[in-house]
Amino acid sequence: MFRALVEYAQRMGLSVRTSFLAKVYDRDSGGAHWFREQLVIVNDLLAARGLPRHDEPERLGTAVARCNAGSFPYSSLHDLRRAFALA
Repeated sequence: MFRALVEYAQRMGLSVRTSFLAKVYDRDSGGAHWFREQLVIVNDLLAARGLPRHDEPERLGTAVARCNAGSFPYSSLHDLRRAFALA
């Protein structure tokens, strides 16, 4: 079992999304409801650690995407963190 988990983790990727709730709001009410429930859990965890809550927008503004990348291999996570820190 452990070997299977390790092999799976080696194939795992990372997808970074912004404005997810706003993008599914009109197209998938069930998905939007599920995501709101997940945000409640996230905000409870943040509050338990004394961190500010995350308020996810439900409507898109006029911002223009700065990046068209869809996903990254998990091994690139440190590069992605560095890029976002410098953005």
